[in-house]
Amino acid sequence: MKKEFKLGDKVKIINNVDINGNKIETYEPYYIITDINGNEVELSSIRNNMVYKFNKVKKNNLKKVEE
Repeated sequence: MKKEFKLGDKVKIINNVDINGNKIETYEPYYIITDINGNEVELSSIRNNMVYKFNKVKKNNLKKVEE
């Protein structure tokens, strides 16, 4: 089953690697999807009412956070 994501979805990173396979550290309990380009998803975090670009990961490394 194909994972469907949309802009603004809250997601957790399941496998801590970026789109190139490099290990990344996660600092937030969840991230917000701010861009989608095919299988690549750009993630951002929100702190103090500001949006901070985090990294790009592949869709299969993400899990939606239930609200």
